[in-house]
Amino acid sequence: MKLLISGLILIFSLFPSISKAQTCSGDNCNLPPAAYVIPAPSDIANSTAQMPLARWGIGLGWSFAADADGPMTGGGFNLQFLFGPKFGVDFYFRGHASADDEADNESRTQTMLGASLLYFWGSGASNRGINPYFRTGFAYKNTSYYNSYDSSLNDIYRTETATNFEIGGGLQWRFPILLFGNLVSSINIETVLFIPGREEAEDRSSIFNLRVFFMIHF
Repeated sequence: MKLLISGLILIFSLFPSISKAQTCSGDNCNLPPAAYVIPAPSDIANSTAQMPLARWGIGLGWSFAADADGPMTGGGFNLQFLFGPKFGVDFYFRGHASADDEADNESRTQTMLGASLLYFWGSGASNRGINPYFRTGFAYKNTSYYNSYDSSLNDIYRTETATNFEIGGGLQWRFPILLFGNLVSSINIETVLFIPGREEAEDRSSIFNLRVFFMIHF
């Protein structure tokens, strides 16, 4: 009887060791919990390269325009769509105003609607890096003039409208927004020259336009 009791005590004393051996085997039992490893920059770049090209883009930014009548500043927004890495279209709205009274005490405000074809040269547009591009298209502009010291009451306010051909280019620096899935952002800087239409070629010079704007692509 004593021998039986001693055997049972021995079995129960060994049971925890046996259970531990069954649930934890090998060298992994004494290892600490696995730590999270931050991906290397190269891994992030590779994941970005595997993302599909973000084709749609919306932007908001600053604009500077200048012609023979003087400079104007303003801003606007644009909508872009890329057919592929090489070609795309851009639709935009711009608003400008002269900062101070110009020659002959005349100030101006201007609104502009435009549509352009984009061509990304080199390997084309990508989700990361600098993408140079050319643009060409047409813009419809409405310019209002106000002369506060005009002796004639009839010409204090006047408005001109015209459709201009545009040609230019710029740089689009794209970089991913890793916290928001497949969103890509970009900083854009471009210069555009507007050539006067036939109806205003005699009395209007070309318009130089500098634009800096921020975009979100998806």
